[in-house]
Amino acid sequence: MKTYYEALKIEENASPKEIKKAYRALALKHHPDKGGDENNFKDLKQIYEFLMDPVKRKKYDANLKKYREEVAERERIKESGLETKVAKMEIKTAKVEFKQATIRYGQSNIKYR
Repeated sequence: MKTYYEALKIEENASPKEIKKAYRALALKHHPDKGGDENNFKDLKQIYEFLMDPVKRKKYDANLKKYREEVAERERIKESGLETKVAKMEIKTAKVEFKQATIRYGQSNIKYR
């Protein structure tokens, strides 16, 4: 996943002045009148406007941090081998819940293994 900062080729702690400078350089390069792709140009403009709004940028940074923490946690689980154990436990739990539901609702025509 490419972040907004990576798209503008700037650091995450870039100042508004640095964001504007990076945007202008990339906008010139990707402008449709200069032979660039219109969709890339629109994306860059949207990213620039988003990062220049302090409230939106703060929320984006918080969500980006949360996303990175979740990815790191998944990697730790995967490396430790817990991922397979957790998946097997979830399958067993689902089977038990299914059996309980069929018993509770009068042993309908649903068969389970």
